[in-house]
Amino acid sequence: MTEPNTLNSYYPYARVSLNNPTLLLVYTGTPITAEVAPASASTWKPPVVPPGLAVYYDGVGWVVGTDLTRASISTLQALATNMAVKTFTTTVQGLTSGYPVHEQSSWAQQVAEAQSLASGGDTPLLTVLANAKGVSVQTLAQSVIDKDGVYKAGYAAALASLQTSRSTIAAAKSVSDLPAFTLDSVKTNR
Repeated sequence: MTEPNTLNSYYPYARVSLNNPTLLLVYTGTPITAEVAPASASTWKPPVVPPGLAVYYDGVGWVVGTDLTRASISTLQALATNMAVKTFTTTVQGLTSGYPVHEQSSWAQQVAEAQSLASGGDTPLLTVLANAKGVSVQTLAQSVIDKDGVYKAGYAAALASLQTSRSTIAAAKSVSDLPAFTLDSVKTNR
């Protein structure tokens, strides 16, 4: 005697079509019943969401986010701007990672002292730091100037990218004029 076939509920998802190279998978809105799970479906039931939101699949579970297929251009511009600001913030945080905030607060003084060293200016902070490190004040001052240059170049590049993104986003007439959306840029909660 053979076992009867078991039918299960599956919740399919499909790629969001927005001229977007990023793979965003959205719940299609209609569950299906089958013996075997389709390739693009989950056994997890997605949450019910109010109008204006959609349910995206992230490979693990469902994520609620802005419905990109129904959002106005101004909503999409706001999302793209938030995404650009997050990218800028992450980049700048990367430039300062590993340095405590209170150490960072001394950087302006360190740079000022390093620059004034050539003209015989006072270097009280650099003198203490150089003694603690066992190096000359001149060596430390050059290191401070070099690191300041790297930081300023990285910060300038990140800021230029943010400002370019903002200009591009503000000028956008359609979704295809906007940068690609990621799941992180549309999700509202998990």
